[in-house]
Amino acid sequence: MGRDHHARHAQGASVNDNPDLPEGWVMVRLSDVVERVPNVKPEDEPERRFAYVDISSIDNSTFEIVEAKEFKGADAPSRARRPIRAGDVLFSNVRTYLRNTALVPEGRDLHLCSTGLTVLRPTAAVDCKYLFRYVLTDDFVDRVTSQQTGTLPGHF
Repeated sequence: MGRDHHARHAQGASVNDNPDLPEGWVMVRLSDVVERVPNVKPEDEPERRFAYVDISSIDNSTFEIVEAKEFKGADAPSRARRPIRAGDVLFSNVRTYLRNTALVPEGRDLHLCSTGLTVLRPTAAVDCKYLFRYVLTDDFVDRVTSQQTGTLPGHF
């Protein structure tokens, strides 16, 4: 999933000698190249204004964040818990086959997203644009979608 010299530094990376990969590339688990993003509580900052992305904020034909909602911490929706920053990849946990996926762009002042989205924060081992394009592939979406049962999201 990344260039060899970067992937070697991903802790616990499992190398796969896949002949379909470009020379010098290795296959690793997604968890080897993304950081864990802990939830936050915006109500702890009741007067701060937050820009918030939920699933409806993402256009699944352009894969862009088209509309962010704003609120004060005291008025935060219960699902507004995941901090985001430029370079993060947002991937919907619900009906993954709809591809509600977006790359948080530079230059937008966005702070939080819904717990209905997974925040994939790339490490130095993978470029954020590559990660974004990878999670849009049929292979990735099919794998995640096949793990979903009922209303419970698949885990990746």
